[in-house]
Amino acid sequence: SDKPEDVLKRMHGDQPRLATNPLFKRVKDFNQFETSARAFVDSAALVKVAASRGKDFDNLMKDLGLDGLKSLVFYSGFDDEAERGLVEWEMPGPRKGLLTLLNGKPFTLADVPPLPPDVISWSMTNLDSGSVYDSGLKAAEDVAAIADPEEAPNFKAFAKAADEALGVDLRKDLLDSLGDKVATYTSPSEGPLSLGQTVMVKVKDAKKLQDALDQAVKGLGKALNADVTLRKRMYHGVEMREVQVAQQGFIFVPSYVIYKDWLVAAPYPQQVQGYILRAKGEMAAWKPDERTKKSLDALPKEFISVSYSDPRPSVKEILSIAPLIAGSVNSFTPDSKFEVGSLPNAQEASEHLFPNVSATTDDGTTLRLETRASLQLPFDVTGLDAYAVFGFFTIFRAAMQ
Repeated sequence: SDKPEDVLKRMHGDQPRLATNPLFKRVKDFNQFETSARAFVDSAALVKVAASRGKDFDNLMKDLGLDGLKSLVFYSGFDDEAERGLVEWEMPGPRKGLLTLLNGKPFTLADVPPLPPDVISWSMTNLDSGSVYDSGLKAAEDVAAIADPEEAPNFKAFAKAADEALGVDLRKDLLDSLGDKVATYTSPSEGPLSLGQTVMVKVKDAKKLQDALDQAVKGLGKALNADVTLRKRMYHGVEMREVQVAQQGFIFVPSYVIYKDWLVAAPYPQQVQGYILRAKGEMAAWKPDERTKKSLDALPKEFISVSYSDPRPSVKEILSIAPLIAGSVNSFTPDSKFEVGSLPNAQEASEHLFPNVSATTDDGTTLRLETRASLQLPFDVTGLDAYAVFGFFTIFRAAMQ
């Protein structure tokens, strides 16, 4: 929308140039590995712009702790056979709000709980659940104060009503009983269609947490006016819980156990049973293969977050299903000229892939995320085959009617 003469005046004037920006110089001089992309974001300037919209926005930025963000730089490229990424987010202390969520003592791979041997993806991170609750509640109040000031005071009343309905103090009884580490994983042998997702949280006070969870489940059933039964089951000498909901269409049996300082929760009891057996040493647990060890050895040994994902199963599933989908499209779409034979063989396409690993470290001033990967996928498509088969028969049935 600027006038051409104003643009030309700026181009040839004495205004500061991009090349003199300290962040530009920083990314320009980077030489740790070959890059295909470099970028920077002046986070402090963005926060300042947001805060300038008014006092309410300024308070929101401060309560969220976003006023502590300074800058973010990003590098993506290659190191030998690995795709490599590096993100550095400068956020010097003292931190507050959302920036405190990852605070905690660094850990190592030895601290990761036992995972299934066939795990496709898993992650573990420092996370203070109590701080998440406090920051989330405060942020909701601030957003409400901007969007609808009359509704802002109702958030605290809502939190109190939730505590009364559940019969527990969510903050003091439940969240304060949790530790500062959260792990999640997906295993195809423990659930199809991505239902093998399991959540694990470190526990500080097992007895207090068990009582709070049991009461919360019962209170939730009453609050929803649902027929909910909490069943205690002994499994290999360990007492676990199954939540049975007598509701047509509800196909899950949410289950959980607190064992060896970990709360493990999943959609079905089989995932919880698997953890118990691995924790007791009665079943094998995941161990990194030689290729994964090589990648992990190139990353820091201590971190506040670590993740692993194997793209090979997903790539194989996509490419093994692709001919079925392509053939179906050709069959029901006469004008389609797609050649099914042009699709690559699944084994060939995944032959040189290996697991992706990443680690996040924090030196008190900068959050640093390092990644080494063979192929970064935007999401986990485990179980896609079942969806494809279902879709195929849906199309076939529709065509026959």
